[in-house]
Amino acid sequence: MTRKLISSAGRLVQTHYQLLNTLQMTQDEVAEFLQESLKFAQMLRDKPEVVRHYIKYPDVDEMHPLSRPMNSKSDVVYNLLCINDDFVKTKYYQEFLHDL
Repeated sequence: MTRKLISSAGRLVQTHYQLLNTLQMTQDEVAEFLQESLKFAQMLRDKPEVVRHYIKYPDVDEMHPLSRPMNSKSDVVYNLLCINDDFVKTKYYQEFLHDL
């Protein structure tokens, strides 16, 4: 399992369980180490604006929904988020978050 972690510089870095196992950290130390990443993951679940930022789309005010072809699932999600806030309640959006 690969985890994305946020470095002290605010950048995402990746690690995986094999690497974490080599650090010989206690369960509490691992929990503390992953705390920021877990908070970020929770923000992805709770705040659509964080998802917009994470998938690197412009602010809603700068976006013109459906003005460009949609070539990826991120394009579809972002466009639908711009059109209707209730989109976050759909199965499609929840599956997107799960994959994300």
